[in-house]
Amino acid sequence: MTGSGGVTERGKYVNRYSRRDFIKASAVAVATAAVPDGMFTGCATGSGRALPPIDYSAPLRLNRCSVIDVDSGRVIPDRTITIEKGILRSIEPTRPGNEARHTSLDLGGSYVMPGLIDAHCHLTLQSCGYFRTVDAAKYVSQIKRNGQMQVEAGVTTVRDMGSFPKMLHGLMDDYARDLRIGPRVVYCNAFTNIDGGHPDIRPSELSDFAPVSEALTGKMYLYYKNRNELMDGLRKNVEDGATFIKLTMDDLSLICGRGKIPVYSDDDLKTIFDFADSNGLPVAVHSLRYYGLKRALQYPVHSMEHITSDAVISDADIRTMARKKVSIVPTLIIGQTFAFRERYEAIPRAYETPFIKNELAIRDEYVFRGEHRNYDADLHRLNIESIQWFRDPGCAAMPKEKKFLTDPEVGFNCLLNGPVNARRMRNAGIRIGCGTDSGVPLHYHGSLWREMEMMTRIGFRNDEVLRSATINNAGILGAADAIGSLREGKRADILVLKDNPLRAIEALRSPLLVLSGGKVRYSAVDLKQNGAEAGDNAYAV
Repeated sequence: MTGSGGVTERGKYVNRYSRRDFIKASAVAVATAAVPDGMFTGCATGSGRALPPIDYSAPLRLNRCSVIDVDSGRVIPDRTITIEKGILRSIEPTRPGNEARHTSLDLGGSYVMPGLIDAHCHLTLQSCGYFRTVDAAKYVSQIKRNGQMQVEAGVTTVRDMGSFPKMLHGLMDDYARDLRIGPRVVYCNAFTNIDGGHPDIRPSELSDFAPVSEALTGKMYLYYKNRNELMDGLRKNVEDGATFIKLTMDDLSLICGRGKIPVYSDDDLKTIFDFADSNGLPVAVHSLRYYGLKRALQYPVHSMEHITSDAVISDADIRTMARKKVSIVPTLIIGQTFAFRERYEAIPRAYETPFIKNELAIRDEYVFRGEHRNYDADLHRLNIESIQWFRDPGCAAMPKEKKFLTDPEVGFNCLLNGPVNARRMRNAGIRIGCGTDSGVPLHYHGSLWREMEMMTRIGFRNDEVLRSATINNAGILGAADAIGSLREGKRADILVLKDNPLRAIEALRSPLLVLSGGKVRYSAVDLKQNGAEAGDNAYAV
């Protein structure tokens, strides 16, 4: 499917490099670059159970399903789902003998819902803020696993909010050819940001090899200096298949030890939005500051990314968002993850609320003692080590030592003001999406469940949260006609759970099965053959 904001398998990307060139590029990049790179060829790997040799050329039936209707928030028991050529063809009552006529999976009453959508992530970032040339191969290896981690967590579609373009398309090519497990990807290619604007960490600040690396991976940022560079960057993004534009509106750096950063001129913004309109492209705006939100609302913005952290949004601005039908993907988990108490000798009194104390305890359990699935253990240890930078050398001195992490004050303010802003947006009828910002330090791919659980802790009902991660996100991606709910004619992206997430959102932590495009891509259980009397292609959970 193509079109404004729609899901594309490979978009319009023109591969100007041969597969051999990609392999050569990988070898050079791993040897020389501190920025992760590599052109992602090779066999797929998986950490689940061995999958049965299902014949997908024939219809596939999922029998004895408890179907979760995310639109209504109710469960429809004892249903059979029939899938053909990757499309959901029917949902009907389960009848004896269904398994004898088709390849079938007996789900034994397990709960079935649409595949999840992560509406804000970065597939070509490795979630580690500690850059060392010696670890380049680990960064590349982790990036190769990012998509697999998403699928194993039940995520079948992602919206990539800024990546190294050549790397991203190498990954997407492998996903499309079944060389690697990964989600369907909607993408913007490079950030459309002004020179020095967010994200205000230049690759050259991380490594002297950055120019070599960027020649191989593609540039993640436009960093335009004039109108010609801006237009060239916009056109290049679209030529390479982008279906939306990503802007960054903050006027203050999020990085410890840095302050004001450049912002777009009014003329630049008019140019960008005119280009978006003429090409039928939605515009997504990064903003964690009230400054960025208020400025963005002067334009025809499609979605706001992250939640305003430094203030409670006014009623007038909430009404403007609702009137202009601006959606938001709040990524509330940013607040929890980045609220590192190590920045302070004592946590400021304003942040000593019961809610924040509870979120810090949950964060500590996850970061220091939790299970991180397929995330590289050595890179996780580097992340833990980097937390001590807030004490030594401290926030103010970190950039001088080429150490870059988000200022924990941003995290604490997200916890202080974010829940209030999110609830008020919900109450005003604004469409709320769900995303992780995975790829940035300590935000690991496949962790959408963390955002969903946090949404329940700030007052969202379970059914609202499920809608945010499915049909709401599908609408934000411009793909509600193809994904986001279990309906006849939609893609067969399906998540199978042991327990009912409408009652316990924690059920999303442990998927039993994940199907993408009607094919089983992950199984946490052995799928057993039901026996010859049921047919050689009958399996059960």
